[in-house]
Amino acid sequence: MKKTILITLFFLISFISNSQQIEYEEIKLKIIDKGPMAGTNIYIENQEKNDSFTTDFEGEAIIKIPKDKNLIRLYFMGPNVRFKILRPTDYIVVDLDSKKVWYYFKGKKIKKKKIKAKIEEENKPKVTLKVGDRVRMIDGKAIGTIDVIEKTKPTVNFGIFTSKVSLDQLEYVQPA
Repeated sequence: MKKTILITLFFLISFISNSQQIEYEEIKLKIIDKGPMAGTNIYIENQEKNDSFTTDFEGEAIIKIPKDKNLIRLYFMGPNVRFKILRPTDYIVVDLDSKKVWYYFKGKKIKKKKIKAKIEEENKPKVTLKVGDRVRMIDGKAIGTIDVIEKTKPTVNFGIFTSKVSLDQLEYVQPA
């Protein structure tokens, strides 16, 4: 009796663990803007794990995306770009100059779409930064404190080092 219960539990647990596995798909991306966009950060939206990918010197990256996700966000020096992945596809070319995305599957072009560039700062409320505020650089992880503000260049103390940055490169974390 105990043996059958244990065997049943074993099969039940293995069945549950196999059913929760996420299926991933590899897609090659090429980001261009009058030439390759090296160092562009690529994020998959609405994902529990914050996986990010970065383009190489040719502006290319291979991303692993869950099959149930289809929104991609690009971060680079400029407006943030967001677009959907149309399936089936195995290669995507994003041209930031012409604001178009080309989707390919098995070497054949299957679709061309226009993309909309959005600047995320429009959604964020503007906060006037002052001495003592805790801040971080946009898309950064290190949090520092503003020591001095000279015109539009605050000096931010990150603990073991200080840095002079532009006010528009900082995001507010906590009040003084």
